[in-house]
Amino acid sequence: MAESGYERETENGRGGKYQGAMATKRQASLQDMGILNPAVGPSLHTLAADSNVASERFSSKHASPGPSNVSLPGRTRTGFDLRINSDALIYEKGPSANNVLKYIMIRLSAQFSELLFLSVKAQARFNQNGDNGDLDIAIHGLLKALHLPVPSHLHRVGAMELLGECLATSYKESGRPRDIKESIRYCKGGLLLSSPDDPGKSLFLTNLGYVLNIAFEEGGNIEDLTEAIQSHRKALAIRSPDDKLIEESQILMNLSRSLTELYEQTAVIHNLEEAIVYLRKAFRLTPAGHSSRPHALVNLAISLRVSHEENGLDSDLEEAISLLREALLLHQERASVLTNLANCLHDRFHKKGKVEDLEEAIQKLSEAVDLRPAGHPSSINPLIELGGCLNILHEQFGRIKDLEDGIRCLSLALKLSSPGSLNNARCLHNLGTCLRARYEHSNHLEDQDMAIQCLREALQLFPKSSSYHRTTLQNLSHYLSSQHARQGISDALGETTRSLQEILHLYPPNHAHRPVALNNLASCLETQYEQNGNIRILEEAIQHHKNAIELCPPGHPSRTFTINRFSKCLIARYNQHGQTCDLREAIEYLRDVRRQL
Repeated sequence: MAESGYERETENGRGGKYQGAMATKRQASLQDMGILNPAVGPSLHTLAADSNVASERFSSKHASPGPSNVSLPGRTRTGFDLRINSDALIYEKGPSANNVLKYIMIRLSAQFSELLFLSVKAQARFNQNGDNGDLDIAIHGLLKALHLPVPSHLHRVGAMELLGECLATSYKESGRPRDIKESIRYCKGGLLLSSPDDPGKSLFLTNLGYVLNIAFEEGGNIEDLTEAIQSHRKALAIRSPDDKLIEESQILMNLSRSLTELYEQTAVIHNLEEAIVYLRKAFRLTPAGHSSRPHALVNLAISLRVSHEENGLDSDLEEAISLLREALLLHQERASVLTNLANCLHDRFHKKGKVEDLEEAIQKLSEAVDLRPAGHPSSINPLIELGGCLNILHEQFGRIKDLEDGIRCLSLALKLSSPGSLNNARCLHNLGTCLRARYEHSNHLEDQDMAIQCLREALQLFPKSSSYHRTTLQNLSHYLSSQHARQGISDALGETTRSLQEILHLYPPNHAHRPVALNNLASCLETQYEQNGNIRILEEAIQHHKNAIELCPPGHPSRTFTINRFSKCLIARYNQHGQTCDLREAIEYLRDVRRQL
């Protein structure tokens, strides 16, 4: 049976209520540092009135020829007339110029503070009502503020950090890859400008790690993920116990999320174990009633689910389901919790075969899709999972309607996902498995051809270290082998062989799945030999079967199959060369199988 790929709905612990709380903390902190003045509006008019003569003299002499524009790719360009030529100020002489310079810098600082204050308020409104217009106002205000030649690094650091966070949120809302790239740029810029003893350093590092993790999920570049982990570790190391800007539990949750994803890419178990240790600590730091409790519940459940996939312990999966059911009663991001709970129920269905778990998973995913705005990128994950579960339901009961519904879900998710992203790859993989299932019903060659094309495209997008890459290769080799068997397409057989060779390289010696990989490749080579009679291909098949036998001691479930295929190849070589040693070896192995029965 072809495998259906699925993935969790990521829980970053920085949305909704937490994000609003962080905005409030940041606003108070900026006021304490003198960067943000909520009463700055009137002060601008007072300054202008008190220094009208100096202002007019300076403006007439050094006015800029036109508006100074600043823009972000894909956004409306915003004009802002500074009416300043700071280079000319260097050459001014005398006390009058000094007074003008003081006035200008005071005015710029006040203007900067006003823009920063308005941006913080706009971000707070977005956190309350979800209006993307407020988010755009915040971003444009911060871009304008950063365009001002304000001398203080302290002013710019806070604005750059806030802009990086707003752009990351914009990416989550719009799915535009350029937003997350710009977010990383501003977060790194703020860190470079900040002093070693900056009270916001731990927060800045956490934000950088957060956006780097999002960049990894978008593009699959493992360097982004390792850099995210480094940022979170630094944030944890330098955070002081009385830090009011970022809680220790938040850093622990973000670090654990990145470590769990690194495990999924590299299969290094230490990363997963470390993630769970940190998450249990974060869980202890967020008792009942704590604002971050829902996020701690979900993050711990996600890592326990991954741990279950590694060690097969029922207790891990059951604890994950219990945690998510609790989170469902507390979490504002209900759709995210529903998706994660559905994933765990899907896993339990595979483990225990209870259709009730699969049906509940489908019900939870349908609710999650309904909670997301129609056509919004945030609906991609639940749509992918729902499509995969509907395909499995079709396999259980054979209802073609379930399969068609699954294909519709995955087709919509594919339209919403960014080309080249990991979500795009997951859509292509699951859609390919559904189209292949429909081909089994309809025998329409178009469905099989489209299924193969979907898997080919997905294969180019999944990192080679990912389990999805291996699963896609396995399914693709199966579909190509079927295409050759039913349609006689010789190119399909060659591509099947190459896919199986790559799969074999993904399994190290003594891996539990290596005997199956060796046998599958050898069987494909047997078919090639039967097509062209090339003895070297038969020799390679014999060697692979022999290697598989060495990995299958007596009692191994694959030993009988492997010996039968190996003996068949030895007899074929005997028929080709007439060497009785091949015939005797085949007979001896077959007798060994009979003794084991």
